[in-house]
Amino acid sequence: MLQEIPWEWQERPLTARAEELIRRGAEVGKSIDCFDFVPSDHRYVWNVLNSFPVGRFCEWGSGTGVVTGLAAILGFESTGIEMNAQLAAASQNLLHELQIDAAIIHADYMQVATNADIVFVYCWPGQMQRTEQRFLVSASNSAMLLACHGASDVRVMRKAL
Repeated sequence: MLQEIPWEWQERPLTARAEELIRRGAEVGKSIDCFDFVPSDHRYVWNVLNSFPVGRFCEWGSGTGVVTGLAAILGFESTGIEMNAQLAAASQNLLHELQIDAAIIHADYMQVATNADIVFVYCWPGQMQRTEQRFLVSASNSAMLLACHGASDVRVMRKAL
């Protein structure tokens, strides 16, 4: 079972590099025909990520790679997992072009082992229970799940011990 834990976000102005990543990521997202792809509010997520100690970060369903890249800019060892081949390739290219040290894996996060301190996910409606179950069986006891329930609604959860 997962338990939600209250968390205070710490505001931090976006760096020029983060601004560029967000801008370019929006352009990439518009250029790819992916059904109903909805990005997070990246400025909000920047502040959420800023409130956690740096460690290993994994984004499940990384889309254009912006959140994965933001985590890397903040100092996380950052990996994204994306099952849409076009999004995975575009995000790999974007991060490479901007010289952001983050990896994108073309795979289904439901089938890939994740060794992260923080897992971030903005999954399809109706898939949250399945995603939470995946986290329960695959994450360490100390890992936290940052689950988006809307573009600007991130909830922090961890395994109930």
